[in-house]
Parts: sequence; C-alpha cells; structure tokens
Amino acid sequence: MGKVKTRIVSTAPIEKLYEMGHDVAAFPEVFPNLKKIKVIEKSGDGKFMKAEWTAGAKLITQTHAMTWVQEDRWDDSDMCCNSSCAKDGRGNFKYLNGKWFFKQHPQGTEMIMEVEYEIDHPLMNPLIGRIIDGIMKKNNESLLQGLKKKAEKA
Repeated sequence: MGKVKTRIVSTAPIEKLYEMGHDVAAFPEVFPNLKKIKVIEKSGDGKFMKAEWTAGAKLITQTHAMTWVQEDRWDDSDMCCNSSCAKDGRGNFKYLNGKWFFKQHPQGTEMIMEVEYEIDHPLMNPLIGRIIDGIMKKNNESLLQGLKKKAEKA
C-alpha cells in the first residue's frame, strides 16, 4: 500500500482556499493530469460529494487512464476533508483514503494532503509501487500548487 503526504503554504486566506477545495468541478483547470470530474451526488449543504474522477498517469513510457469514484466529506469545524473510494466505484484502486487539512500559517494558509492507497493491478510490485508513489505525490503537489496560484491571483 502506498502513502504520500504533501504540504504547501499559500498567502491566500484560509477561507478562500477551503472554498476552492469544495469546487472539484474546477480542478481540471488547475490540475493538468486530471482529465475529467463528473459530480454524481452532492448534499445541499456542500458537506458531502460523490464524483467520478478520470486522470492520466504516465508510467514509464505510456500514459494510462485512471478512473475512480471518490466520496468527500467536509468538516467545517476542523477545516478538513476526508476522502475515500466509494465501495461501488473503486476503479483502479483497491483502496483509497485521504485527508486534506487547511491550517492557519504565519504566511497565510498551509494545505496538507495525506493519501493512503492500493492500486488494483496484476503487475504491482515494489518498484512499480515506488514509481506510483512518486506520481501520486507529484499529482497532489500539482493540485495544491494550482489552487495556490489561482487563489493568490484572485
């Protein structure tokens, strides 16, 4: 099972970044490897969302499409989001759980993303696992950097 942790600091206010984090439909604008997000279900208060994600991942010489259904549960009191693969839509994942924190920081806001996962592929081995850890970390960094840039321009 892979585990990655990514953190980034933005000068944007925590409220702005937290609000942008809820808008997953806009993620393809700031996250180049994300090809499509289709919102399947969303609660009226915005604290729950279920969406189908499709991303491209370059593994050695080929780009592979990865698709999964993710459920996000937002906790406004702790300014965080808990994510997991929906049991009815794991796609390429056997397992996916994550937590995304938004914290006050002397320079503005710190975003921290922690993800644990296991890919469902017959050729998985430790070497491929390390490559995928790198891809996951790079993708999380790309998303956080994209949100940072967009929030700081606004």
